[in-house]
Amino acid sequence: MNKKSLWLVLLLFIALFSVACSLPALPGLRSTETATPTAAPPPTDEPTATPVPPTATPAVVAIPVLGAKTLQDKSESPAYDLDVTYPYMQGDGAQVDPFNQAIEKFINTSVSSFKNDMAQGGDVPVTDSRSSYQVQYTTPLVSGRVVSVLFQTYFYYAGAAHPNSFYTSFNYDLKEHRMLELKDLFMPGSDYLGAISSYSNTVLSSLLGDAFFAEGAQAKEENYKTWNLELDGLLFTFDPYQVGPYAAGAQKVNIPVSALESLTDAESLLKQNQ
Repeated sequence: MNKKSLWLVLLLFIALFSVACSLPALPGLRSTETATPTAAPPPTDEPTATPVPPTATPAVVAIPVLGAKTLQDKSESPAYDLDVTYPYMQGDGAQVDPFNQAIEKFINTSVSSFKNDMAQGGDVPVTDSRSSYQVQYTTPLVSGRVVSVLFQTYFYYAGAAHPNSFYTSFNYDLKEHRMLELKDLFMPGSDYLGAISSYSNTVLSSLLGDAFFAEGAQAKEENYKTWNLELDGLLFTFDPYQVGPYAAGAQKVNIPVSALESLTDAESLLKQNQ
């Protein structure tokens, strides 16, 4: 090869090398070094949490806790059986003591009366039935304001034609710490007895017909002494013989709040228990 040809080859090589250096690198020939990722800055328009105002917690009305006590006795001379159950209220003394004391006084008085009758009556022949005395109760209403109790007392004196019974009620105001009277439910001066008597006469005459003793349902306090508050009104209980013959048994009349609406105000316990 002559000198001229050698220079041409050298110039061609240099030209090719220059072209190769100016071309972009192929993807498969890039460096394997991995760039360390950097954390993206937080967005400047990120929403801010709005504090939620606390929800008011409704007041919780404490329902009283009632337990039960029993009193049992069996005597052979004179011969009788006695079985009594009654409620007692658990809790703070200032609130529950008046209730418990009133109930225990009623129980103790009624039991003592029966035992005195038995002691004075003397023994009966062993072939006859034994005398008995039994007290049970129900609670038509137990709320955060009122505890209403209805006692049923059964008694039988050996040798009698049949047993008998009577009812006693208590309605206790938990706020005022006292037993309620029927008049406490109505506006002063209102004729609540007239309204109660009118409603009761309608119900009882329908139930008993010609056997209805209207005198026992007249508008007198003593005729409506056994009453209980309920969620939707008043319950009145009439002992056997009061408004009907013994065979008809005790009678009960439920009077709804709506029937006594005009005799009560907004503060009446008749409405607060609904």
